[in-house]
Amino acid sequence: LPISPTETRTFYIFLWGPITVFGKVPLPNAVRGPLLYLSHKFYLRPLLGQDRYALEEEQQRHSVHYDKHAVELNPLVSAFQKLSIEKWDEYLKTEAERQARTPTAQWRLTAGAGLQ
Repeated sequence: LPISPTETRTFYIFLWGPITVFGKVPLPNAVRGPLLYLSHKFYLRPLLGQDRYALEEEQQRHSVHYDKHAVELNPLVSAFQKLSIEKWDEYLKTEAERQARTPTAQWRLTAGAGLQ
């Protein structure tokens, strides 16, 4: 959520489903609450703290060096961007094929993304 031109507030919502032991026995609620508290305190907060630190540093560097290109060191980011572009191109191709074989009056009424 934007606060100012240089500040943003973020929040996370974690939806926990049933927790089972060995994949079969449901964890009792008396144990579940303390377990979730401990996992939040010792795992999730430190993990999200690392993200916060990285984003703050990235924003500070961008504020100072706004005219320079950023180098992405994480190979997953570029792989995800490449996959997103490939999937978009695939979608455009299937839509063009669908439009070519569907009468114009019905084209917008049919399912998209190559679904039939």
